[in-house]
Amino acid sequence: MVDCHCARVVFTAFERASQSTQCTHFHNGTDATILTSTAELEPQSFRYLLVLDFEAVCDEVTRPKPQEIIEFPTVVLDTTTLEIVGSFHKYVRPVSHPILTPFCTTLTGITQDMVSGQATFQEVFDEHLAWIQSFWKSLPPAANADADAASTASSSIPSEAPTWAFVTCGDWDLNRALPDQLAALGKKSPAPYRQWINIKKEFAVKYGVSPPGMTAMLDMLRLDLVGRHHSGIDDCRNIAAVAKEMLRDGHVFEITGTRGESKGSKASC
Repeated sequence: MVDCHCARVVFTAFERASQSTQCTHFHNGTDATILTSTAELEPQSFRYLLVLDFEAVCDEVTRPKPQEIIEFPTVVLDTTTLEIVGSFHKYVRPVSHPILTPFCTTLTGITQDMVSGQATFQEVFDEHLAWIQSFWKSLPPAANADADAASTASSSIPSEAPTWAFVTCGDWDLNRALPDQLAALGKKSPAPYRQWINIKKEFAVKYGVSPPGMTAMLDMLRLDLVGRHHSGIDDCRNIAAVAKEMLRDGHVFEITGTRGESKGSKASC
């Protein structure tokens, strides 16, 4: 992949895919597409993509119940500039399983000291809702026209806002992890958290290759892994990098999942 100030060459023959499937062409049969500026990006359904990737308590043998979220990160990608324009990152103190297993620390890099003394999930979730509301109100009027539609913290985020959507690597985060955590508290997911873009499904639509996870997408796009895999905030940044490449490649992101329609979700990214 070659970058310069005036042009970008995006190689579209994925080496791994071509070795296994002999598929050597994407983008209507061309081997590379030259994009000269963000002005050439396709119009998008969503101005902002909110990339979210939870980390949760885990064990090598048995999945804890409830599988409490211990890292709650989000980064905001502007689809018109390809810039990261906002972020949210909190570690969460688990209550039902307060002591992390060695397996969990090895997998995620999250140590006991990083979660002990932190806010509980309910507190962090309320902070996330408030952060989204605050972020939206800081945008120009054209971008947050629906932001004043309701009064409470959970409903003040527009439930059908046309300007943003969550992006996840799989369906687990918003179809299982968040609803299960809220259900343990006797609550349901607010409307904005009930639909999302599964980037793995969109990747398959764009390139005709179904990636098993985030690192496979990075490899196929010849992008370096930044940070640590299974660090929630690092995963968000890497998923955003994949989304940027797809945007440069002319992909238009659409909602792929809604709560109750994506079955058998697994935490695999």
